[in-house]
Amino acid sequence: MNRPKSEDGIAEPGLTSVEVVRFSDSGSDIQARRCGKDDVVRESEVAVTLNGTLVCRLECSPKEVGLLAVGHLLTEGHMGIDSVVARLEESPNEGVVSVWVTQGNTSTYCHNDSRQVSLLPGVICDLMDGLLDKSLLFKLTGAVHAAALCQEGVMVGWQEDISRHNAIDKVIGQAFVDGRELSAMALATTGRINLQVVKKVASVGIKAIMSKAPPTDKAVRLARDLGITVIGFVRGRRFTVYAHPERVVGSHVC
Repeated sequence: MNRPKSEDGIAEPGLTSVEVVRFSDSGSDIQARRCGKDDVVRESEVAVTLNGTLVCRLECSPKEVGLLAVGHLLTEGHMGIDSVVARLEESPNEGVVSVWVTQGNTSTYCHNDSRQVSLLPGVICDLMDGLLDKSLLFKLTGAVHAAALCQEGVMVGWQEDISRHNAIDKVIGQAFVDGRELSAMALATTGRINLQVVKKVASVGIKAIMSKAPPTDKAVRLARDLGITVIGFVRGRRFTVYAHPERVVGSHVC
């Protein structure tokens, strides 16, 4: 069986094949029709250490686990936004990601960036369509979530994972390692916006979240308290704003 390839022609490491039995409607009842193979997403466990100390173990897709570790340590408060990643080591055979950081003010990352974030309605819809189109694993299996960071209407980074929280941590970790200022960005995700997601974006100063899925009530309440825009049900050319609509251009309808 030929392994699925990514856009650059490399075999997709997030997939594996399993034996299956397919059932379908024969007209009178549902019966087993044929045996075969199906592609399923891989699930791995990685242990994350910070300066030599074990912090957590994460179930994740086996891709960009270094960025996942950095993003998770950041959004869960194990390291601060003024931290500098001095060394990042991935040991896939051992299932370990080791992060060494130093504290200081040399990072270009800025939690208190005062720039305003504004979102055009058409751009919101285009960004969600673009995110869904980028994920090869989603196209092949429908079993992963994706997340992207957007600045001034342009997608500046994206990641995918079996967990929506991991996908968010990965893209935040990517931005942190690249020295980007997240407070000037919006986050797009394919997953439900719950309380934990709002806490994650708040921890790094992101001011807007959008998703094809809806938010929870606790997420909306916290976002309203923290001044974070929450946009759900971004599907086709429609969406609903649940918190701080003033960042969406043309929202003066109420």
